[in-house]
Amino acid sequence: MRDLKPRRPSPALVVSVIALSVALGGTSYAAIVLPANSVGKKQIKKNAVTTEKVKNGSLRSADFGAGQLPAGATGATGATGAPGAKGDKGDRGAEGFDGFDGADGTNGSTNVVVRQSAATPVAASTIASATAQCLTGERATGGGYDAGGNGEFATLAVDSQPTESAGVPNGWTVKVNNASTLAGNAQPSTIVAKVVCAAP
Repeated sequence: MRDLKPRRPSPALVVSVIALSVALGGTSYAAIVLPANSVGKKQIKKNAVTTEKVKNGSLRSADFGAGQLPAGATGATGATGAPGAKGDKGDRGAEGFDGFDGADGTNGSTNVVVRQSAATPVAASTIASATAQCLTGERATGGGYDAGGNGEFATLAVDSQPTESAGVPNGWTVKVNNASTLAGNAQPSTIVAKVVCAAP
């Protein structure tokens, strides 16, 4: 049997082993320690980052695109806030301008008189009229009548109104009904028309 004795490695073998160790050691270092910001979009393959490779809670809303996150449910209406403090009193406003003077009114009447008609007889169960006129230049401002005679109690006005000429009131006319017969006591009466006349 051939005697096997250990031999020293040759220098070439030693150098080869060292070179292999350095080469392997350098490759391992490059695979573990990377420079900062050396990995970006170009270095990561499409769909390489999956759900399992992302740590839960590590992403924020800014990491998602518009519309990717569903909107949350509408929250309950909050309680009414307390009333705010009363504001300070405002400054007094500027004084307004004086208004324009109004137009002068027409002069009032200085002469007012009451004029009346002659007495007009009114038989029982009849209707009669009487008219009082103002003088030229006067205007009627009101009027009425006065009843007399035994049938006065039942002499009732049917109509009482001013007369006019071209739209200017110039007298007063009265129409009455002697209803004393209906009262069981037929009596005649009289009426006198009266008008209030005013002159400038």
